[in-house]
Amino acid sequence: MKSYDHKKLEKKWQKEWATKKPYKSKEGKTKGKKTFILDMFPYPSGEGLHVGHPKGYIATDIYSRFSRMQGKSVLHPMGWDAFGLPAENYAIKNKIHPRVAVQKNIKNFKSQLANLGFDYDWSREINTTDPEYYKWTQWIFLKLYEHGLAFQSNEPINWCPSCQTGLANEDLDGSVCERCGTQVEKKSLPQWVLKITDYADRMLEDLDTLQWPDHIKEQQRNWIGKSEGAEVDFKLDLPAPSGDMYFEGTTRDLQATRAEILKAGLKISLWPKEVGADDRAVVEKTKKGYRLTPPGGRFPFERTSVADLFSAYITVFTTRPDTLYGATYLVLAPEHPWVQLATDIAHEGVLTNAKDVRAYVRKAAAKSEIERTGEGKEKTGVLLEGVMAINPATKEKIPMYVADYVLGAYGTGAIMAVPAHDQRDFDFAHKFDIEIRPVVAPHVIDAKNPPRSDKKTVERRMVHSLIRDPKTGKYLVLKWKKQPWTTFVVGGVDEGESLEVAARREIAEEVGYTDLSFKRIIMPPVYSEYFAAHKDENRFASASAVVFELSSEAQIAISAEEEAKHEPHWMTLSDLENDPQFTCAEFVVWKHMLDHDRPYTGPGKLVNSGRFDRLLSDEAGPAIAESVGGRAKTTYKLKDWVFSRQRYWGEPIPMIHCPSCGVVPVPYKDLPVKLPEVKNYAPTGTGESPLAAIEKWVNVKCPKCKGKAKRETNTMPQWAGSSWYYLRFMDPKNKKALVDPKKEKYWAPVNVYVGGDHAVRHLIYARFWHKFLYDIKSVSTIEPFARLEFLGFILAEDGRKMSKRYGNVINPDDIVKLYGADSMRVYEMFMGPFTDTIAWNTNSMIGARRFIERVWRLQDHLAAVEDEATNRVLHQTIKKVGEDIESFKFNTGVSQMMIFVNSAEKSGVTKKQYEAFLRVLAPFAPHMTEEIWRALGNKKSVHLAEWPVYDTKKLVADTVTLAVQINGKSRTTIDISPNADEATAKEAALQAAAKWLEGMTIKRFIYVPGRIASFVA
Repeated sequence: MKSYDHKKLEKKWQKEWATKKPYKSKEGKTKGKKTFILDMFPYPSGEGLHVGHPKGYIATDIYSRFSRMQGKSVLHPMGWDAFGLPAENYAIKNKIHPRVAVQKNIKNFKSQLANLGFDYDWSREINTTDPEYYKWTQWIFLKLYEHGLAFQSNEPINWCPSCQTGLANEDLDGSVCERCGTQVEKKSLPQWVLKITDYADRMLEDLDTLQWPDHIKEQQRNWIGKSEGAEVDFKLDLPAPSGDMYFEGTTRDLQATRAEILKAGLKISLWPKEVGADDRAVVEKTKKGYRLTPPGGRFPFERTSVADLFSAYITVFTTRPDTLYGATYLVLAPEHPWVQLATDIAHEGVLTNAKDVRAYVRKAAAKSEIERTGEGKEKTGVLLEGVMAINPATKEKIPMYVADYVLGAYGTGAIMAVPAHDQRDFDFAHKFDIEIRPVVAPHVIDAKNPPRSDKKTVERRMVHSLIRDPKTGKYLVLKWKKQPWTTFVVGGVDEGESLEVAARREIAEEVGYTDLSFKRIIMPPVYSEYFAAHKDENRFASASAVVFELSSEAQIAISAEEEAKHEPHWMTLSDLENDPQFTCAEFVVWKHMLDHDRPYTGPGKLVNSGRFDRLLSDEAGPAIAESVGGRAKTTYKLKDWVFSRQRYWGEPIPMIHCPSCGVVPVPYKDLPVKLPEVKNYAPTGTGESPLAAIEKWVNVKCPKCKGKAKRETNTMPQWAGSSWYYLRFMDPKNKKALVDPKKEKYWAPVNVYVGGDHAVRHLIYARFWHKFLYDIKSVSTIEPFARLEFLGFILAEDGRKMSKRYGNVINPDDIVKLYGADSMRVYEMFMGPFTDTIAWNTNSMIGARRFIERVWRLQDHLAAVEDEATNRVLHQTIKKVGEDIESFKFNTGVSQMMIFVNSAEKSGVTKKQYEAFLRVLAPFAPHMTEEIWRALGNKKSVHLAEWPVYDTKKLVADTVTLAVQINGKSRTTIDISPNADEATAKEAALQAAAKWLEGMTIKRFIYVPGRIASFVA
């Protein structure tokens, strides 16, 4: 037998496949017979691939080969996401032009991929930096602009001082640059923005149509962050104006007026910084506001008071307007404009502690979003001294704070704090000693004793006494003698009686305990409805829980009447909840608050809410919002996509700025706007792209008026080209359209999309662009990726991420050279579940290599006659491996193939069986199987052969071998039908184990069909 020389045969077949192109994709006759399987195409870094990168590529290769063998038209392409900061930074560091660097890196990547024998259709290769490709990226941008979804903005953006460019929110990790870890700054720059928020609802709704992992869909939902609620205005109570005046208007207006005021001998205060703030003014109050009038009544200059300056109200967004009556303070984010304005040097008279507030705001700016909002983080904040807010529902004055657990980017940057019903507000209120007022009471209906329609309903205020014995940890309950009940000590609350007094009275009357330590009243009360059989009436109860600890067992005598009703018991909470007679429906709420106070955050019926009391929270919310002039509002965590980058290496934005016509799009016929060649592509640091310095490229004629104009010099982000690349794979050479409609309808959508990153950014961006293209009838499906498989990463052998910095990178070329591509492919699929992150272990490659060699050796030991056991395992293998490939459970598929090889070595394998197995193994080990397949006399490639069909009749054996046990020890075996009844199995087992059972008395026989026969003697 010739030896298995992986180097020779792998190069042989890679060369043959490259020449004969057996994997070239073609549109078939029926759409149902197609499979479009796609990898998240790579950015070609200078470091090349490490052994972790091919995991997803191997999986898609297996799936595409499997699909082709099932007779489907397969599209399995590859391309390069080559624009963006990584390539540019690499080029700057290595003093090489980005285009040259990218070309070099792509060549290396293709070589590495070729070494692993992937079945990509390289005739469809695309590159986002190719003008023929990004022409259509620019075309999509112009269409977005044409439909009002692209606009210019001067609002502050996230500026990374290190990367020297603006960033979208999705490019941040908290408040630092996700790529370099630098703290970002807010910087106002002209920028292009895409209105992705217009598609937020559709992207949320259509997630339910996708076959994606639940955790990825949940990440998308959380990032979009839809919240429905209301905006409510809280008026401010500011100190009366002291006679000082704040002047609104343009600096030019104020400067001209200031000269006249000074001539009149008046003094000015609160002047804008750029004009000067060192003088004081005299003003007079009028019906309209405050007036500054120079002598003789000239130049009347009416503006607003200090109170009006700050809008006189703060708008909050809340998802729980039903809790408005429980708002006991307001919180403003450190970024809130009101805080910024009120702490300005010129205005700090409004706040008596402006310096403290400024210091807190500076400290908050240095924290990441995670540091500010992480669960369990200690709440910090500063009271805004000198100003109060007025709760529009209660008309009460409530304090205002600035606190970093509120984010400026969410809602309005201000919240109404309801500590009784929100954990963060609750924690903050405890720390700062702010009132906690419950306004929503949980509402429960006792399922064990539901109200009866034929009985009257009586309203009661009830108290439940939760008494704990600290020595045992058990709680006191009553076992009722004439009713099937277990309850706490429960009773009514008399008029004017406190809950604690009522509870102590009931305890003394019903069980006689008097030495109790009061711990807390659990708030809020619970509204409960039930049928009270002992009173023959329905109860609608406002039930409160009072928690005590037993200090001593001191008791007083109780009445005979009480003794006849029930008797006391002490039970653990676990035993109590498992007691079928326990009837306290309210306890489902209280049990979470026994150890310490917590807010109640669920729905219920309103309390302490004036005329809205007793309404269900869902129906009360809109009514309360309307009563205070609130406005229904939907907000999103998702922000519009900042689409400008102040860098060189990206798609030029096809817009022209004309002094006369304004912003003018480049005509479609003039696309692509090519990126010019430059010598200096380093970032300028001024907020301008390096393109701004290329006058020959920048200076153009306006397409409208033909006058002098300038090109847009910002470039698109890296995410632009990757937002639609899957479409170009369907029709990569088309010069007249984004994609041919017939080809798009055939291939769309992507059947299986595989990757291990970009759960939020890329997938949200691509879905947004796709839905827009659907709206303009450029695509035929509402979603781009029908199914998503998210892979776990492969870590280095030291358990860390592979990185040059750690010196733990393993090059796949080295592994392929030593063990072979097929061995590496099998190993990576056998390491564990596809979704798991697992550390690499080079020593484990030996097992995969041995498996490949064992399959190789079988060709020289073929049997003439089929063995029944081998045939059964073969059909089991065909079935299981096919199902495992379809469900991406590759590790168990490899395990099943190893079971077949064990059987084949033990019992023999015919050529027919061997060829069937080779077709099953072929997607995993394409080179070796191709070699053996041809050696066996087959003319066409194994990868173009049909996937074998299993016979259901051959999946189950006619007999099974069972272990016969005696007192837990295996003594012998029997061969028996898997469907044999117990009597048959016992008789066979008795005969086989007779010598071991001699002299024993059989007490019991245990039989599990198909598994075990066991005697207990």
